Amino acid sequence: MARLIVNQGLQVIGQRASNINGPPAQIQTMAVDNGTAATNSFLATHTALSNGGTSINSIATQTFSATTSSAQTVQHFSLYGTAAANFQIGRVSLHNSATPTLSTASLIGGIDQQSLTKTTDFTLQIEVDITYTSA
Repeated sequence: MARLIVNQGLQVIGQRASNINGPPAQIQTMAVDNGTAATNSFLATHTALSNGGTSINSIATQTFSATTSSAQTVQHFSLYGTAAANFQIGRVSLHNSATPTLSTASLIGGIDQQSLTKTTDFTLQIEVDITYTSA
């Protein structure tokens, strides 16, 4: 499992914190997709989900059901209901767009190399934490 804040995400976070270039939109959405192959791994240069390869063709997005923080960690929670994300989930990602698509250049970062098959039998809550460190 790899976790990565991509270069674009680091720039957005820094620009937003310092109120420059707009500032760019805040992190607004979590997405899951079917990028399960090792070749679908996130790279620092990625800006959109489609950068991970052409085999990615299913996406489900959700606004956050909650965001919280404690010390240097910000927690993002999204709830996928029984009608959403019913495919094999390979990647979880954060975006600074309200409606990201596979080609939207809104990727902040994500977690790849997952394997979870979601069905209509259950709802799924996913938590993605970002911990800011001085290291």
